[in-house]
Amino acid sequence: MLTIDEMHDCVTTFLREGGYADGVWKPGPKYDTRASTRIPVYGITYSNTATPLIPSAVKLEITEGWILRGGMEHGDSEVSPKIWLQDNSRGRVWFTEVKSKSDLLQYLESKFPTGQALANSVKTANVAMQATRFRAEQEILYDNTVKECISDQHIQLLVEATVETLVCRGLSIQIYPKLKDRLLHHLSARLQEAVTRDLEAVTIQ
Repeated sequence: MLTIDEMHDCVTTFLREGGYADGVWKPGPKYDTRASTRIPVYGITYSNTATPLIPSAVKLEITEGWILRGGMEHGDSEVSPKIWLQDNSRGRVWFTEVKSKSDLLQYLESKFPTGQALANSVKTANVAMQATRFRAEQEILYDNTVKECISDQHIQLLVEATVETLVCRGLSIQIYPKLKDRLLHHLSARLQEAVTRDLEAVTIQ
């Protein structure tokens, strides 16, 4: 049965030989999982410090196996070592038991790209990150541009003029709360028409 040190050596060697830089998957200290009240059952948590995250998980956790003593009546049984990835919501991803080193390597090979596949994954993820960053920057630019084009004073004048018109037509401002939703609807519709018309005119020119 694999011990935590054997599992740690296997994971470390696999990552290094697979092309992952030292420290990208940073192992924490060995800790007692408290899985057994009789003996220490150790685990190790690896933190993914890479940018981008390859694979897309923030942590890798391994725990060793142990012999579960059942006594004279029930006998002893083996509890297998375990490995799993963890996402940002702290959920277990691809949780499984590993009974041997080959099982552990098979798990790692299925979840961690290596060599050229790793390089391709990093390249693809970087392109996606750049596209996301560009879209975010564009959204900020659009928001700032719109804010610069909208004056609080103009909005205040529009509201005051609208309320004044309502009063002139015999509608008391006391009933304004009831008119608010309809007022907002009509203002929104008129603004939409005006903005669309003016933008189309600019485009045509």
